Amino acid sequence: MEFRQFAELCSSLEKTSSRLKKTFILSEFFKKVNGEEAGISSLIILGDWFPGVSKNKIGISDRLVIKAISRSFGISESRIETLWKEKGDLGDVAAHFSSKREQATLFKKKLDLKEVFETIRSIAYAGGEGSVSDKIGRLSKIITNASPIETRYIVRAVLGEIRTGVAESIIIDTLNWAYLPKVAGEPGQSGTFLICPNCNNLVPSLSECISCGHPLKGIKIDDWFKKQNQYDAIELTFEEFREKSKQLTSKTIIKSPDASKIIKDIKEKLNFALYVRNNIKEVAESVFSKGIGGLESFDIEVMKPFRSMLYIKAGSLKEALDVLGPTVQAEYKYDGFRMQIHKKGEKVKLFTRNQEDVTAQFPDVVELIKGLDIESCVLDTEVVGITKTGKFKPFQSISQRIKRKYNIYELANQIPVEVNVFDILYYNGKSTIHLPFKERRRIIEEVIKPIKGKIRPAVAIVSSDLKELEKFYEECLNKGLEGVMIKALDKPYSPGRSVGYGMKVKPVMETLDVAITRAEWGEGKRKGLLTSYYIAVKDNSLKEIGKVSTGLKELKESGTTYSEITKELLKHKIKEEGRIVFVEPAIVIEVDYEEIQKSPSYSSGFALRFPRFVRLRPDKGIDDVSPISLVRQLYEIQRGKGNRINQ
Repeated sequence: MEFRQFAELCSSLEKTSSRLKKTFILSEFFKKVNGEEAGISSLIILGDWFPGVSKNKIGISDRLVIKAISRSFGISESRIETLWKEKGDLGDVAAHFSSKREQATLFKKKLDLKEVFETIRSIAYAGGEGSVSDKIGRLSKIITNASPIETRYIVRAVLGEIRTGVAESIIIDTLNWAYLPKVAGEPGQSGTFLICPNCNNLVPSLSECISCGHPLKGIKIDDWFKKQNQYDAIELTFEEFREKSKQLTSKTIIKSPDASKIIKDIKEKLNFALYVRNNIKEVAESVFSKGIGGLESFDIEVMKPFRSMLYIKAGSLKEALDVLGPTVQAEYKYDGFRMQIHKKGEKVKLFTRNQEDVTAQFPDVVELIKGLDIESCVLDTEVVGITKTGKFKPFQSISQRIKRKYNIYELANQIPVEVNVFDILYYNGKSTIHLPFKERRRIIEEVIKPIKGKIRPAVAIVSSDLKELEKFYEECLNKGLEGVMIKALDKPYSPGRSVGYGMKVKPVMETLDVAITRAEWGEGKRKGLLTSYYIAVKDNSLKEIGKVSTGLKELKESGTTYSEITKELLKHKIKEEGRIVFVEPAIVIEVDYEEIQKSPSYSSGFALRFPRFVRLRPDKGIDDVSPISLVRQLYEIQRGKGNRINQ
């Protein structure tokens, strides 16, 4: 497939903001290509160049891309930078110069999708002396052979900013629409399909056809279901669907009294396959060639990291008990980092929650796991720093071990860690992911023998008594832990974020009033707007504590907008350096955040984790900015060393 076809797809996706229309456009494209091409397209759109586990990134900066554009078109870097500031998108800049070049293009080589994909991936492998020039040369070569539209998306892809508005969830829906059976339904029945009487396409059951715009209201399934001859029409109950699912194809359309259950089952299978394999290309190839049967072959494998189960936050212990009860397990919520541990014989691999391989950084943990009397396993754990007296250290004290490449053994002795095992997903040759949690916990308690300061099952109680759970929660906070995890006893492990499996309960942190000290110009659809704001609290002078870019809106009716903040900030502009605008600290905003961390990156010595804009505070001036003393107090509170704010 020519890369130009992919570029035209991206252009079409970029022009619509509708999630359903994006899914339809993408699914029509997937129907015309094979599974490998659908998979490669998905990886480029998502910027996932090395799916699964890999440390390789493309590793090319804005500056190197500017040099590649300069080499390709014989344009000075200063001209490129000037136009970049105007357009806010290096892809658009490259496309502009591509359309303006004077040399003949008759003998340009047509670019192939797979060839472009592999060429860009090869940039990540370029290393050693002369590697920078090599990277620029490889990128320049494909840009030189590209048309303007191809150039735009090659540059964006290299920078990881393809900007189609397509998230992973849209691609999952697209694979469903393109390669799996559909469920018939009347207009308004969520997740179902019908045949448009105007264009004769199978389209989502909406009020109007997503393909041609023809009204669909009033259409009844029986009017067209058995009469149509484009699809293999079949009536099935949910149980019959499960029995026959491997025989069904993308040309199957199902009429069922259990429509919603069938739709949910297909979606869960797709998500499960992606989460345990962590490779959208592999999933695409499987459903293209084998349909639903291909999805059912995916499961946990040792030495292949998968996406961990994520727990939503509960407003209170009572809420968690109401959702997950009547009897639950409550565990310590440690202030460490998630580590997925894989063991097969004498081989051990360690991965972070983002599937980064950190085996080399934790030789002490590797030796510990080798000593377990287990042939093979996959453990879900929280690794915490621990003092000689057995007290927990905050995450910041051990985070440096994750990135350390030198003097690893020395650092391991300086900062020892304890492995707290809270789940087991594979045990002695068998996946345990589908077992209920109480069974998985039983296995943990049988095979993980506590070694003080080294390894143990996560500290936990099983209870249906709210008062007992509250006492356990209080104990956790007094030990300086983050809170508690509450888990349903009868549920399997569900990779990704799911409702009804487990919840976390943490103290609610107080919001802060902060001043904006500088801001960054946005890119893409936010070009011309200041969209990232450095924020500060008050000491003897203002001290920065982080950068916030979420919580504001695009449209006025939705709340405070980037445009409003930009206009106000420019009134107080002091100077501009590159993409950073320095301003007088005259604008105060309220922010919330997940937690406060110690950090040398900001002048306050602290950093807000995941700060979010709450509201503009025109009623407050610089004198009203939150003091650093409050930040210190809140930091101590979350560490369990002060009086907590009530939930």
